[in-house]
This record gives sequence, C-alpha cells and structure tokens, in this order.
Amino acid sequence: MNHEPHRLPPLDYVPTAPVHKPRRSVRRAVRAGLCAAAALTAGFFAPFIMAAGIGIVVAWLAFCRLFYWWQNDD
Repeated sequence: MNHEPHRLPPLDYVPTAPVHKPRRSVRRAVRAGLCAAAALTAGFFAPFIMAAGIGIVVAWLAFCRLFYWWQNDD
C-alpha cells in the first residue's frame, strides 16, 4: 500500500451527506431560534404574568364583595 500523505484529508475533516436543499437547514435554524426565544421569553415573564393574574382575581373578588355589601345593606 502506498502511503501518500498529500492525499489524506485534513484532521478536522468530517464526512457528511450532501445537502439537497440548503434552504431547508436555514428554515430549521430560524425556527429553532424562534422557539428558543419564545421559550426564554415565556420563562422570563411567567412570574410576572402569574402575579398579574393573582392581582386581577383578588381585585375582582374584592369588587364582588363590595357590590354584595352595597346590594345587601341591612
């Protein structure tokens, strides 16, 4: 067997399958980035949304209680 060092692939060479549609990979990368951004945004704002929801429920219950006291003023 002949040893021809000038014909060997470089050390960082990784054989891959040919890409048939390069745009598909771009679309997948964009979609993955958007999903990651949405997940991070939802995770960041979740506590604030929960606190706002609790505040709205407490305010609504207080309003209902006040209206009940106003209607049934014995």
